[in-house]
Amino acid sequence: MNSSRHNLFGSLSRWASSQQENFLTESFARLIEILRDTVPDTFADLISFITNGAVDIAGEQSPEVTISTQVSADDSNYPDLEIKGPDLLIWVEVKDASPMNPDQLARYSKLLEARSVEQKSLVFLSRSTSELPDVPLLAKPLSWTAIAEWLREAEDWDETRAELPVASFVTREFYEFLEEKGMAVEKIGWELIPGVYSLRDLQTMMSETLQTLLSSRIWAAGSHVYTGWGIYGEESSNRTVAYLFVNYGVPEEIRFSVQNELLKEELQHVWEPHDRDSSRRTLDMTSEEVHFLALSSTSQRRVLHDFVESCLDDTTIEQRETGQSKARIESDGTAVD
Repeated sequence: MNSSRHNLFGSLSRWASSQQENFLTESFARLIEILRDTVPDTFADLISFITNGAVDIAGEQSPEVTISTQVSADDSNYPDLEIKGPDLLIWVEVKDASPMNPDQLARYSKLLEARSVEQKSLVFLSRSTSELPDVPLLAKPLSWTAIAEWLREAEDWDETRAELPVASFVTREFYEFLEEKGMAVEKIGWELIPGVYSLRDLQTMMSETLQTLLSSRIWAAGSHVYTGWGIYGEESSNRTVAYLFVNYGVPEEIRFSVQNELLKEELQHVWEPHDRDSSRRTLDMTSEEVHFLALSSTSQRRVLHDFVESCLDDTTIEQRETGQSKARIESDGTAVD
């Protein structure tokens, strides 16, 4: 389901950079609602899947089910996601990067046990399938990669039905959003081996370009979401003010992001928002104007150099003067969204 265009959920998530877990919860809830309203049998299958069979409904019961977020279980407990019907109740605790809280799950379990419905289940949804505490009603661990795999398989619908294009579109967008966040895994093919070598070469090109242009220090930055280089501010500072990187979810783009405070005011309009505090520009390696992947390595270096130089020219980051020594490379750092 990879795509070179901007993803709907990914674009919107930049405006919720400090609330990624809540954004993920709301997005998943809206997807579930659309499946309920357009493909009720698929919605019923999803309910059975996430609860490991503990809750089983027929497709014709789907319209009676409501989906809510940040519900009040009592005065001090608020499950992230509630799926509720005439005789069913599911609470889902959603995690992105934050850890599991066993005491929280135990409280939810006790409160859920007291509810007078026949079918009920507690679900913990996170990046991993780590061992969960032994509490009643808690389904087996559920990972985002499992959700992504289920969505990929469930998306193979009969698209001649008029109501399916909306559900199909939103499902694909959410799947690609999970890919961008490193929450979806596809089969590893032979492309991996030459791809790793090409990525290594691109990282080298990026570091050489930055060292040529900058007087400030850079460091190798990366996470499960991206790989690239971070740029420190002043020579004596360890504060990162900009990044040159590739997002694994959009590998055809080389991105340069910078703190908004360092952008020249008269040029801010040509940059797009990256997150709440920074903006970015993008070099699309697949565009017909650039033909980056068809160029020789020498020409690729020149294109990358021109792109980075034009980005730096829009900022107040100090650039290298002819004859200065190369910037020193650091080897560790933190992640960029």
